[in-house]
Amino acid sequence: MNLIDFLGELKNIKPERLIDSKKKDEIEDFFLTLGIFYNDLKSFTFYLVQMKNQFSRIDLNKISVETGEYYGMECQLQRLIASTLHEFFNFLDEKRKILETGEFQLLYEELNIDLKSKWDAIVGIAINKKALKGLGSFSKILVLIRNNLAFHYKQSGKCLKEGFIDFFFNDPKGDANEKAYYSIGDKMRDTRFFYCDAAAKRYMKTLINKGMDINEYMKEFSKVIEDVNFTIMALMKEYISHRPY
Repeated sequence: MNLIDFLGELKNIKPERLIDSKKKDEIEDFFLTLGIFYNDLKSFTFYLVQMKNQFSRIDLNKISVETGEYYGMECQLQRLIASTLHEFFNFLDEKRKILETGEFQLLYEELNIDLKSKWDAIVGIAINKKALKGLGSFSKILVLIRNNLAFHYKQSGKCLKEGFIDFFFNDPKGDANEKAYYSIGDKMRDTRFFYCDAAAKRYMKTLINKGMDINEYMKEFSKVIEDVNFTIMALMKEYISHRPY
């Protein structure tokens, strides 16, 4: 996604069709949150694509400051996406009664079969926290994120230490883990603690491997985000076109 790819048609709607300022409406609140969640995931995906483009000429197999920056930022964005999805699952779980309302069911019935199936998987995992057995790649990744991959700083010390020990002491030795790398300069641009990124990435790998192969996860991760956002985008379009109910 490049800047010139923003080709959506600019439209508008009267604010009072979306929000009644004189009364409480949980449907209105729900779809405001659904919209900001969509925007957040879109932004994270955009940053991920732009970052890959910026580093496209770098030899990522070579130990360097540029390689460390790339893998550090990539892991950070993946954790942000996973944590955002995790928070969204909690939101759906808390607001499950809204999904049973007549207004929401009207919008849901406008979705095609594929999007209904994906929405059902999202909601089912959010509410029931299904086990991994028998699920496809889409649902497997959502379950992993739901159960394991949220990242909270208040409990990160123990997790990061585990990742650090695995990467630097337990994993087979190679160029990347023979030394703990960092970059120091006078500006934020020139300073990063790469060994902290390595610890976070290694711990994330540990969590993913409990449910599925890490290579399968990385292959499917971007597609899952796209599928989630297309599903929510369809619901948002129907919501706007049907307001007021």
